Amino acid sequence: MVEKLSRRIEKGMKDNFHYLSLIILLIYTFLSVKTIFLEGMIPGGDNPIHYVHSYLTAIHMLPKLDILGWDPFNQFGWVFNQYYNPGMNIFVSSIYYLFLGSLDFQLVYKIAFFLTYFLMAPAVFVFIYALTGDKIAAVIASLLSITTFIEEKEWLDAGLKQMYYIGMVPERLGLIFAFFSIALLIYNFKSRSLRGVLFLTGVCSLFFSMTVLTHVMMGVFAAFAAILIWFFTSIELVLSVFEESGKSLKPVLKKEASCFLKLVSVGMLSLGMTLFWIIPLLQTLDKYHSFPAITWAWGPSVLQEIFTSMPWYLLIFYIIGAFSPALVEEKPSFSSLASCSTILILQFVSLVNLYDSNVGLRLILTFVASLVLFLSSKNYPVSFLLASISIFSFLATGPETYLVYFGPMKLDLLSIIPFARNFGYSKFGAPSRMLILCLSAIGFSSLSRKLYSLSGRMKRFSTIPMMLVGLLAFLIVNASITAQVQTTDLYYPWSKEKVFKLTSDHAGFRKIDELINWVKNNVPENTYILFQDTVDFDKEGVLENSHYVYTASLMLKPVVGGCFGTNYITNPYANSEGDYILGLKKYELLKDSSIIPRLMDELGIGYIALHDSILINALNSSSDFRLEYYNGLYAVFEKNPSSKIVSIEGEGTVEHVNFTISRIEVIVSGVSSNESSLIIRQVNFPGFTAIVNDEAVRLDTHYPNIPSVIVNWQDYVPTVYNLRIPFIKIKLQPGFNKVVLIFKIQTVGSIISQVAWLIFLLLITLSILITVIQRFKKK
Repeated sequence: MVEKLSRRIEKGMKDNFHYLSLIILLIYTFLSVKTIFLEGMIPGGDNPIHYVHSYLTAIHMLPKLDILGWDPFNQFGWVFNQYYNPGMNIFVSSIYYLFLGSLDFQLVYKIAFFLTYFLMAPAVFVFIYALTGDKIAAVIASLLSITTFIEEKEWLDAGLKQMYYIGMVPERLGLIFAFFSIALLIYNFKSRSLRGVLFLTGVCSLFFSMTVLTHVMMGVFAAFAAILIWFFTSIELVLSVFEESGKSLKPVLKKEASCFLKLVSVGMLSLGMTLFWIIPLLQTLDKYHSFPAITWAWGPSVLQEIFTSMPWYLLIFYIIGAFSPALVEEKPSFSSLASCSTILILQFVSLVNLYDSNVGLRLILTFVASLVLFLSSKNYPVSFLLASISIFSFLATGPETYLVYFGPMKLDLLSIIPFARNFGYSKFGAPSRMLILCLSAIGFSSLSRKLYSLSGRMKRFSTIPMMLVGLLAFLIVNASITAQVQTTDLYYPWSKEKVFKLTSDHAGFRKIDELINWVKNNVPENTYILFQDTVDFDKEGVLENSHYVYTASLMLKPVVGGCFGTNYITNPYANSEGDYILGLKKYELLKDSSIIPRLMDELGIGYIALHDSILINALNSSSDFRLEYYNGLYAVFEKNPSSKIVSIEGEGTVEHVNFTISRIEVIVSGVSSNESSLIIRQVNFPGFTAIVNDEAVRLDTHYPNIPSVIVNWQDYVPTVYNLRIPFIKIKLQPGFNKVVLIFKIQTVGSIISQVAWLIFLLLITLSILITVIQRFKKK
């Protein structure tokens, strides 16, 4: 009895070791970041901004089933979900509502942060298992995907370092959705049952749409990868059908039509599900989001960054993985060996000659060699991964390598794919890196299987190959644990100090909380307060690199500053990092004491909060400002006289102003003529409807008198000409005026998306009904 039970347990563990592995990885990742669940907010980089946006989305937008709400509390008014990671905010909001709103929102964000770190493991597992059917490779790839290696880069790798220190959580979450969507597409291509196709089409479309909404560049990666998957699947179908039925085209066309239809169905449905967001994005991109503050074109050096972001021994497994098509063959063909060698040589030459103008050509030839490898070895997974690594590494290097020379011929790829001009090129580095780790996992699995097979042939020394397999497994696991101990809080509390510190670990964040509380109680609603950003605060031990002051937006009062650099139209005046205030370096502001009050007046800024001692001293000695608050870190000055967000051009008095999400209310009295207008210093963005005394009226535009030429913004943006910020202007009626502005984006894309989501629900419902009916029939 006991022996039977032990055998069953042993068999169960062997059959389900991959599930056990994922459970162990869940515990492993939790222990690595357990300290984030202590008291305090995750401060690093953009995390406070994502926290604020997620909160506003969950509490004020999703209850109205509209994520494209107007946020009047920062950036002089904007639709942050239109341009920055709505999928991330939906993800965090979903966790909040999953617990029925019972959890503190800080805890909700921490759970989302942890899940974004961990979920890469199951995403990569499903992707590799769908691609190869190899559980060992899938488990190793999962382990590598969540290991924070010492070599990992903070800016490009979409790893834990980038999540915590830079705050780019949406990039990793988008990559997770991308890998899930690609895996589901592979399963969809393989599925032959109607219920399977219906279900996989629906769920795959959901993941593709979430990828796009979470991070546009990861959405582009997912789209390109899907086309590559279809391309390789089509070639595989053609080869297999020709082998089975000679040169008959009918079976080929039949199978290919099925694959193509599935690809198109997923593509069209996922596009339809996101059109409510894509169409207004495209309509407003040129005018409202074209300031060139943020670019991700790091050039050919990105290629080196990708390959040096992991330990050297993983590159050995990568090489073994590349040669695995030849390893599995009893007699490796010359073409397979030649193709593998060519791919690796071209990659190596590219790495050591980054600036010889031929990197693009070599990476394209690497893609071609991957196709040759596929045709000669019929090894779909490795060929696909090598081809994908080549393509996405090429895209990551940016425009410098898009000009490809074939002898005397020149090919400019930007002229073929002009939309690539708006790519965040270097963002393709993260998926390229993850694909390299996946191929390294396949290399580990191939080598292990080869050694295991040798144990049956070496009867006298059969234990040696098994010992080597065990040693390899130990080395991989030990290397991961060693890296985690050094780079995470896996060993805490036995380690000397925490790696992932929270706002409670820095005295400066308490000072900012005190400042925000003072502002909440003392600054009127009809004026902005400009906060100097804390992201580059230079007092070590006081603050961590963070946009924490952006949390002032949670007061639900209009503020300016503290946000990450954006390409939004107000960026030079709303962004306050890097010693820039109101679009100018602080030393330029000090040259002329009249600049700051004049710009504040034009923009409706009545208060300014500074931590820079030089600026504090300058304003303290100015008759235009009065010191209202100082807490040892920040000083708050009120402009004299104070400036207003809402004012009247002509006669009349503003009696009341109220800003809420997607709604602005103003009450005006004493208007004596039709010549008076209401000026609201919020961006005049498409989607506003103005109502005066219950009658819809036309919105006009007021342009503040501010510099339209922005010179050397942040020292790397070329001079920008003709920058004009369009504020809102409304004609008033004589006497009393109740002005209400309601914001609602409604396009044809909104209707299409509603239909697409209904189709999605219909597909899932039909697949469930078919399953129930089939099971009922079997009974």
